[in-house]
Amino acid sequence: MDTPDGSQLRPVLGPKLLYVLVVGDVLGAGIYVLVGRVAGHVGGLAWVAFGLAFLAVGATAASYSELVTAHPGAAGSALYVQRAFRQPPLTFVVGLIIIASGLATAATTARAAAGDYLDEIVSVATIPTVVAIVAVLIGIGALGLARSARANLSMTLIEIAGLLIVIVAGVALLIDGESSPAEALELTTGEGRSPISAMLTATALAFFAFLGFEDAVHLSEEVKNPEITFPRVMALAVATTAAVYILVAALAVMTVPHDELSVSDGPLLAIVERGPVPFPPRLFAGVALVAVANTSLLAMVTASRVIYGMAQSGWFPAWFAKLDRRGQTPYRALLGVGAAVAALAVTGDVGELAETAVMLVLGVLIAVNVAALVLRRRPGPRPFSAPWWAPWFGAISCAIVLGQQLLTAPGGRLLRAGVLIAVGVALRPLAAVGRAPATT
Repeated sequence: MDTPDGSQLRPVLGPKLLYVLVVGDVLGAGIYVLVGRVAGHVGGLAWVAFGLAFLAVGATAASYSELVTAHPGAAGSALYVQRAFRQPPLTFVVGLIIIASGLATAATTARAAAGDYLDEIVSVATIPTVVAIVAVLIGIGALGLARSARANLSMTLIEIAGLLIVIVAGVALLIDGESSPAEALELTTGEGRSPISAMLTATALAFFAFLGFEDAVHLSEEVKNPEITFPRVMALAVATTAAVYILVAALAVMTVPHDELSVSDGPLLAIVERGPVPFPPRLFAGVALVAVANTSLLAMVTASRVIYGMAQSGWFPAWFAKLDRRGQTPYRALLGVGAAVAALAVTGDVGELAETAVMLVLGVLIAVNVAALVLRRRPGPRPFSAPWWAPWFGAISCAIVLGQQLLTAPGGRLLRAGVLIAVGVALRPLAAVGRAPATT
């Protein structure tokens, strides 16, 4: 798709790089940081929360695969909503929510990178560290998608190695009898909370761990042969991450006390420290930092692509649609994303920012599943068709989790989400600035 200056995004992602991008984006801060928070809500059944989140994610991923093969475009979810409902104001709001969720996700992971794992290596002030982390990641993203994807490959291999270390340590603890397998079947909720409410809250947090699968949709213009590549890679990547998450969560609750897990931003470090397999805690903390930063990098890169796509479509100022000719990177959008992420990351802790991201993205996923149902009723080619039940299950399950979040989340989460959307609305009147007048 042409930009105002005549340049365009190029297809540079094959199946291997796309798989690495999706797995690398998903296998980041969620499991390295939030498994303890999930256990804090449901105790030993944390792994069940991850399983429930996978069911909703898997159904929605199938809907995305159907949509992206029939309607490729950098605007992604906003494009599907526009073609389904043909209501520009709704499309604009959905686009804003997509961007806001990406910013909140990147802020969550940037904040997590400056938490317990970094403290294991060196003690530094949080706020300057967060800003420095965001600046470094923006620099990597500015190198272009192909180069940042290769950096992502290296980071993904490191984070997978870290999870293998955790799994080995956890299994060794099980074999040595230094664990409590029965804990994995024990539901522990907070005082006065019903099991259903606790599980839904835990599932929402676990849902954050899967965020990233939807980011790949906004890179569809840069995927080679998306009609064939996308559905296969999406299914394999989501299944891979789900298997790892459930296994690691089960090992975590069996080897580390719930009260210790629930208050830590570096819960997997506790497993490694207890494990009989010698591994330097500082080295593992470094591995975890790479994993967390990887998620932040991908969230920022994809958020910049959505801003770029909306600028192309006339929703945002044309200034954001400018590409760097050498790296084919929407560098202005990327700079804007970096500034917003840094500002967000210094306003809340990991749990608050994660809940904000989940609320935002759940709204988008509901709209996408409904759009898939609407577009199925219209004629046109569909290179890939999801199971008939997938959009229904995806929409209903996401709506249930979102409803629980809205009922229980403190007002600060809603305020933060509202501010993000309000900033986007404020940019809308400037969209016509610098554009040539339409011709008839």
